[in-house]
Amino acid sequence: MKIATSVPLAVVAALVLTWPGSVAADSSRGVSVDPGVVTGVVTGVVTGVVRGEEGVPLPGAQVVVAATGRGAIADERGRFQIRGLGEGTHRLEVTMMGYAPERLDVVVRSGEVTPPVEVVLTATPLSLPGLHATATPGGRDPLGLTQATAELAGRALERNLRTSLAHTLEGQPGMAIRYNGPGVSMPVLRGLTGDRILILQDGQRISDLSGADDHALALDPLSAQRIEVVRGPASLLYGSNALGGVVNMVSADIPFTPPLRPQWSATLQSESAMPGAGGGLRGVIPLDERWSLTVRGGGRKAGDVRIGSDPVLGGRLANTGHWNAEAALGMSYLSHRLSGGLTVQGYFLEHGVPMPPEEEEELLIAGHRFQASGRLDVALSSPLFPLLRVQGMVTDYQHDELADGELEMAFGLRTQSLELLLRQANGAVLTDGAWGASGLFRQYAATGEDQLTAPADSWAVGVFTFQEVALGIGGTRFQLGARVDQYRIASKYDPAFGPPVQRDFTAFSGSAGLNVPLATAASASLNVGRSFRAPTVEELFSDAYHMGTASYEVGDPNLAPEYSNGVDAVFRIHRPRLTLDLSAYASLIQNYIGFEERGDTTINGYTWPVLAYVQDGARFVGVEGQAEHVLGENLVISARGDLVRATLDGGTPVPFIPPARIGASLRWDDGARSFGGGVRHAFRQDRVGLEDELATDAYTLFDLEAGFRRATGSRVHSLVLRGDNVTNVLYRDAASRVKEFAPNPGRNISLLYRVSF
Repeated sequence: MKIATSVPLAVVAALVLTWPGSVAADSSRGVSVDPGVVTGVVTGVVTGVVRGEEGVPLPGAQVVVAATGRGAIADERGRFQIRGLGEGTHRLEVTMMGYAPERLDVVVRSGEVTPPVEVVLTATPLSLPGLHATATPGGRDPLGLTQATAELAGRALERNLRTSLAHTLEGQPGMAIRYNGPGVSMPVLRGLTGDRILILQDGQRISDLSGADDHALALDPLSAQRIEVVRGPASLLYGSNALGGVVNMVSADIPFTPPLRPQWSATLQSESAMPGAGGGLRGVIPLDERWSLTVRGGGRKAGDVRIGSDPVLGGRLANTGHWNAEAALGMSYLSHRLSGGLTVQGYFLEHGVPMPPEEEEELLIAGHRFQASGRLDVALSSPLFPLLRVQGMVTDYQHDELADGELEMAFGLRTQSLELLLRQANGAVLTDGAWGASGLFRQYAATGEDQLTAPADSWAVGVFTFQEVALGIGGTRFQLGARVDQYRIASKYDPAFGPPVQRDFTAFSGSAGLNVPLATAASASLNVGRSFRAPTVEELFSDAYHMGTASYEVGDPNLAPEYSNGVDAVFRIHRPRLTLDLSAYASLIQNYIGFEERGDTTINGYTWPVLAYVQDGARFVGVEGQAEHVLGENLVISARGDLVRATLDGGTPVPFIPPARIGASLRWDDGARSFGGGVRHAFRQDRVGLEDELATDAYTLFDLEAGFRRATGSRVHSLVLRGDNVTNVLYRDAASRVKEFAPNPGRNISLLYRVSF
């Protein structure tokens, strides 16, 4: 398949016209500002310094303009400079590992010097979330959101970083894992996974085939700067595929927050349960006052996963080794009127898939993903609509499935997307607003001896609006949103599957939320919403043996879209010595697509279950929460837990639902050193929905960790040593379709080293 090389024309045009030496107009052209001098000498330039409470500069602190995502990184003396800001009030978000975020407003006036700002950050051993860019059209303090969200960044990300994105998020409330070997795992949000979870990188769809149980997610968390999660339906902003939530891994490949000097970071990680190592290198290089460059590369290689002692499998899960390699190059341009950027990425993967012990063949999947994406922000002269954003991407993904080295199936997916967002100015009543439109186009093909489905094309176009209303009662806000999507999927003629079939869907999504500030750094929210998901190619058109799931799957071309009608209640406290996030939810899903068992079939002398896609109503209810509290000077105690109960209308449990879980940990953390341990307990899951589905026993896991952090000149060194499941317990993931013959990893000793310079 051809490598995707085209990019949105609007972005290309903007970058060509504004390349140094062009004649594009800019209010700051020809003006030079010494980045080592912290003064506001040019209109549209905001400068300042970031310090700790004791007055010591904080190099590496990140300063971001909330509405646009552009910003700067403080230098070794804590100084920063953000250029090209338009006239008006700008909300700055200042974050630094080991410190509580700080937010302040800066006013830029035409023809006037903007006074330098001084930001003082408060040290804390807790991981307080910064602006959340995934849940709303513009960045927002999580205390002001009406949906349940989570963030991993800084030290919290380093402590939780593991082989895959799913393993990295597994311990967070409401987030479990669908395990199919270490290289083939997917996040589970509130009991939903696969195509019901939307995975983003820097706000753009990953566009691979990881919705299927035996297909890998084509990204590595080693490249993450932070990870944002929206738990619960998010169709309002993203359309289909966000019924259960959104996971956005932010790699910042387009450098909208360039440093004053080149900055580099290198990461190495090794894990014993997945024996091998991974590493990555990232650099952000300012080229001049407007242009910046990001380069990134890395990879990982691991052997078969080690498990707790199993009487049949022993201590190793065969055919679960994996490797990946990736590279990215990004460039950005920042000026008074325009900010934009491009990035190109390449990702290569290969992994084995665990098979039943009686299966003699070994399944290996090898593939790649190439992507080009771009974003352009245009500052408009309209007082009502100050900003227009255009972003888009093209992706070429393909992988081959090899059985004992012979090609069985080849999959290909090409994706193109284009999104327009028009920001609405704050008014007396409407405090935040946006209007948007999007288009998503896919071309899918599966070929080979064991072809799973017919080839199919799909497209989706949608329009939406988001509005926030200030009620004037102690900062209380009402958030409203609405979206309409038109979706089409059409199979193509194939000798194995017959004539083409076309399905068209029109869907409405909407939400209404109330956010009430309760006290200093505390809030309560209530959100009701309706969202949808269109059936996938596999659900509509499958009719073949699926080796990766050890079953024969039969689709139904008459399936209807899923609709979720739900309510979500959230309570938050985010203080330097106490954080608390609690949420409760209920969701009724119409036309929920699941499996129905229809006997067995024999293929090549082996007997496999026949699973047909069918629809029924389903109810998902649950609670989830997490709390951290600083005891004394540096001692941090935390507790977390979650429970989801999912039932079909007929009373049968929804299959493959995670069990109830609780956990607690104790950590001593003075900012430079940390030592601690924790315990995780999962209850027995015997609410199984299929006759052949295995109930999973309760298990308790013990973890230990130690961390060290040291600054030497301009270099910052971080070292995290972690022991997971130190007692080597044999346990199984309830959400896995292959849990009977694929236990989860056993004892795992992980070492992570990161240096920034």
